[in-house]
Amino acid sequence: MAEMWYLGRSTAMAVDLVSRLRLAQKSMKLTKKQVQSALKDLKNGLSMTLAIILLTHSAQPLQALAQVQDGSGVAAEAAESAEPDSTQPEMATTVQDKLLEVCEANGKIIDAGKCAKHLLGMVMTESEAKATAVGDHGYARGWFQINSYYNPEVDTACAEDLECSATWTLERLLKKGYLKYSNWAIWCHNGCGINQHYVPKVIRKGNYHWDKPITLVTAEAHRALASK
Repeated sequence: MAEMWYLGRSTAMAVDLVSRLRLAQKSMKLTKKQVQSALKDLKNGLSMTLAIILLTHSAQPLQALAQVQDGSGVAAEAAESAEPDSTQPEMATTVQDKLLEVCEANGKIIDAGKCAKHLLGMVMTESEAKATAVGDHGYARGWFQINSYYNPEVDTACAEDLECSATWTLERLLKKGYLKYSNWAIWCHNGCGINQHYVPKVIRKGNYHWDKPITLVTAEAHRALASK
């Protein structure tokens, strides 16, 4: 009987067995010390007979044994398996999350959600959320297609890094009067007064893609995939 009890016990059953042991403690009036002793004996691999001796005052010793079997060692394994594995990589941050962080980190921004949607619309309009995007005959680079000819202070590494390029872009928008004239500031990112359809497109894309999580893929990851 003891061998059958120890065969085929899963982790999920262990949790249930410990719960049953607690019920047995109440129904059979076992002392806490007796229960702890029974668990200790089982964990150390002592014979089932020893556990029976601890429960001899019960009118139903075999039923009690069925409830306490594997309660110590396997339950401990169940508790360990339920804990999060710190070695597993965290889920990738989305583009939306990162842009929201940038807006929230800027003390001048009042409505971070609206700000993040505007930045998302610009990213989707400029690069379709591709870190390694290149345009304007090689001058425009990265997420926001920042032009190196007009903005030489922004290197390629920053242009291809979402947080860095979004932070720079937001600061530029603020310098263009974003807090009071958001449409004009956004328009000037593409060229003040050049393309009248730019701002409506940015706002439309920002609203459309906001609830559709976009995985943040770095420039290095893009290049690694392209090389395969």
